Amino acid sequence: AIAAYAGNIASGSVGYGGAWVISDKGELYVNVVHIPDYKTKAYTTTSEELVHMYKASGAYVDIMRTSAPWGDYSDAITSIRFSSSVTTIGESAFEGLTSVKQVTFDARNSYVTIKRHAFACCIYLKTFDFSYVKQIGLSAFWMCVDLTSNKFPVLSNIGEQAFMGCTSLGKGGCIYLSEVPTNANALQAFEDIVETCYKGAYYMSTGTKVDIINRNSTFHIIVPYNKLSSFITKYGEIPFPDYTNCSLICGDESWKLDRFGVLTLQAACSDFQAETSAPWYSVRNKVKSVQFSKNVTNKHIGSNAFKGYTNLEYVSDTLKTVGADAFAGCTKLSTVDLEKTTSISARAFANTNIGQINLSSVKTIGAS
Repeated sequence: AIAAYAGNIASGSVGYGGAWVISDKGELYVNVVHIPDYKTKAYTTTSEELVHMYKASGAYVDIMRTSAPWGDYSDAITSIRFSSSVTTIGESAFEGLTSVKQVTFDARNSYVTIKRHAFACCIYLKTFDFSYVKQIGLSAFWMCVDLTSNKFPVLSNIGEQAFMGCTSLGKGGCIYLSEVPTNANALQAFEDIVETCYKGAYYMSTGTKVDIINRNSTFHIIVPYNKLSSFITKYGEIPFPDYTNCSLICGDESWKLDRFGVLTLQAACSDFQAETSAPWYSVRNKVKSVQFSKNVTNKHIGSNAFKGYTNLEYVSDTLKTVGADAFAGCTKLSTVDLEKTTSISARAFANTNIGQINLSSVKTIGAS
């Protein structure tokens, strides 16, 4: 049960022995195992809401609102929090709550299933904690045009059109899946994002990513490298059949390797105790060149980062510092810009094919 206290906007019962309350701070708290399915009822979409949808997605719809008891207080609800008991969120249970911006879950030992249309047309919903969400139903987040949360650590089943119209999610550039979805049409849910965000885009099927690219934007669906084989077995090398021009690419939040063998670092490269500790070690034979993304200013290559990469030929950026054994044993490495490098540690370029280089800025240098 939820204790009543002065300042609550509204409260009531839900499901079997459950309760809900809206605090004076605008938080809807729901405490029940199974949140029931609800029908929707007519709602007069405001001109402000129509404009918001159109600016975000280039489209707008007439919003329907949940018939759940908290639906009558939509204007007051700015966030939703679920107790650790909640395992099922029913159909249309929170559909059309147009003031909600955040959804969270209390810590738990169980997974959550979100059924069809559960949060559809929550057009200002920006952040959603997917940490415990195992299944997402058909159109569950349809037209959540502000949604940006992009990490799905346990998600294994995704309904079609689950994220249709979630244009902000697509513009974020990446979606991270820690599990390979089990249902055959799961990736259609993310293709729908592309169709609404990037019409005319094409994609590249990848080792740990599926890239969907147009003239101005890159969109990634990223799965862990150790799930690659099951990903390809499940969906094949072309999981989005409506697009063409496929090639392999992999990576995570800190790096990516494209189809040409260019490994791009998204931040300064850490030091590693051994070359096998580098996150890109498993694709070492595909790496032909190394560069940093444009926003990186501290261009450090860590110890052992690329040790023994026998197909690495050049480093396209001017490096600031280079750790011990960073490129040792890169027998094809012939081109590297060290003109502004200030520190080179021991054996950084041992057994490489580098000829004449400019070391005018180097202040410290280790043994060969």
